[in-house]
Amino acid sequence: EQRADTAWMERIQSARGIAAAERAAKQTRRAASERTRTRITINGSNDGNCWTRTTQRIMGMIHQLCAAFANTIVMYYRSLRSYIKVQATDFLYGNSPYAFKIRLTGVNVLVIFSIAFMFLDQIKLAISESNVDRPITIAELVIWLVLAIELIFEVIIRPGGYSVLVKSEKAYFPSTARYINRFHLFAEISSLVLFAPELRCLSSSRCGEANTYSLLQSSVMALVGPTRTDSFVGRLYFIIIRLRIFALVRHWKKMWLNHTFTEDMKQVGFLKGMLLPGTNDDERPEPPPKTKKKTQKKKKDDDYFAESESKDLASDNEIEDMAPG
Repeated sequence: EQRADTAWMERIQSARGIAAAERAAKQTRRAASERTRTRITINGSNDGNCWTRTTQRIMGMIHQLCAAFANTIVMYYRSLRSYIKVQATDFLYGNSPYAFKIRLTGVNVLVIFSIAFMFLDQIKLAISESNVDRPITIAELVIWLVLAIELIFEVIIRPGGYSVLVKSEKAYFPSTARYINRFHLFAEISSLVLFAPELRCLSSSRCGEANTYSLLQSSVMALVGPTRTDSFVGRLYFIIIRLRIFALVRHWKKMWLNHTFTEDMKQVGFLKGMLLPGTNDDERPEPPPKTKKKTQKKKKDDDYFAESESKDLASDNEIEDMAPG
């Protein structure tokens, strides 16, 4: 209960206080209780509302963390998608580093033929059937002719006085080592001569027989004999056919010389330079600019302009002389 006691009452001086007193006199008890409850809620004295506010803060923090994580995932996803798109485009269009180029030269063909010459008759004996012996022998004949012609050309291109050159101080120069020497020439000719009996299959009605001095006959002699001499001859043939590797070694020696001592090949990788002999046109350094012609052209232009200027000056002097005093 409120009691108005004149001893304790003071006069309200401000307009704001008067307005508050009028509101308090006019409001009912219910409105006063609701106003008090609202003030308590605002001040944070209600435990339920405090828990709700704390929960909202925690959920806000969780939401921010989830949003940051989602943004990071989206950022990495977009970066990964762009990277995959670029790589897929390069792969489908054959751009670097997915470009695959094959450069076939005459030396590459000779190297392939030398490898086939080493193993083709052994593959024919060990793996293939007898009905494909004749086609394989035809391929052997083509390879044999190509390698024989190559040897002839190697002898032809040797410089004059080669026998004297190999005994001089230039014997170990790269320019001299590129040519075939007598040791390689003897070994490669011997391998071609010993391979010739394999070609008798083309003139025989029955291909696949154990012809004399053939690989099949030597295999039989090495395993069966019947004498020790036959076994020795058969095994000796298997040793002698390893002379075929000399042609391959010679080509690899030329590749190594090109890679080591040729200026164009020094900029190429070791493996690429060894497998692809010759120069690389794509990586060949550009020639120096031709400054001499530019200098001559500039000099001609300067002479032309100087001559024109002198002619103009002479014309001006003539005009001045012709003018009346």
